[in-house]
Amino acid sequence: MDRALSTVLRSAVSTVGAGRTDAGVHATGQVVSFAFGGDVPDDLDRRVTALCRPDLSVLSVAAEVDGFHARFSARWRRYRYLILNRAAPDPLRRLVAWHVPEPLPVEAMSANGQAAVGEHDFASFCRVPEGGHAVRRVDSVTVDKAGDEVRVVVVGESFCHQMVRSLVGTLVAGIDVAQALGARSRAAAGPVAPPHGLCLEEVSY
Repeated sequence: MDRALSTVLRSAVSTVGAGRTDAGVHATGQVVSFAFGGDVPDDLDRRVTALCRPDLSVLSVAAEVDGFHARFSARWRRYRYLILNRAAPDPLRRLVAWHVPEPLPVEAMSANGQAAVGEHDFASFCRVPEGGHAVRRVDSVTVDKAGDEVRVVVVGESFCHQMVRSLVGTLVAGIDVAQALGARSRAAAGPVAPPHGLCLEEVSY
C-alpha cells in the first residue's frame, strides 16, 4: 500500500496499521494512517485500490485530527479465527479456514478460553522481543459453531506477535489455558494455528 499511495500522491508515504496481519493473515477491518501535508484527491480510494488489486481494497478515506495513530489510538481490536471442522477439506475455503478433521469440543474450548480474559502475561502465547513484555488485556473470548465452521473470536486492547493464533492452537489441542498462562513459557502452550484462518475484523477508536 505504501508504494501505491506514494505513486498516487507523488510523495513518499509510510503507513501504520492498526493490527498485525502476518503473511497469510486476512483483514476485513484493517485501519491505516499516514501523515501527508498536501492535497489528497477525492478518488484516492479508487486509485489506490486499482494499484493494489486483487490483494487489497480501500473502502474509505478520511482526514483525522492531528495526533491520530491507527495503532496507538485504537481502543480495542477484534480478531476472528475460522476452523473448518469436518472430515473432508473444502478447496473453496482452503485459504480462509484451518481444516481440522477431528470433531472439536466447542463448549469445552469456550470454557477453557475464558482463562485468557483479563490482563495477563501472555509470554506462553507470544514471540516476545528482546526487552519487551507480553502483558496484554483480553476483553472476551468466544467459541461457537455454525454448520461445519468453528469460530474463535478474541477481543482485546492489543495483541503481541502470534498471540491469537497460539491461543487458538492451545484450545484445539485441549491444553489448559490457565496452566499455560501460569507457566510463562512458550513450551507450555499449544502449537501456533496456521495464519490463513485468522482475520482482523474490526478496530474501535
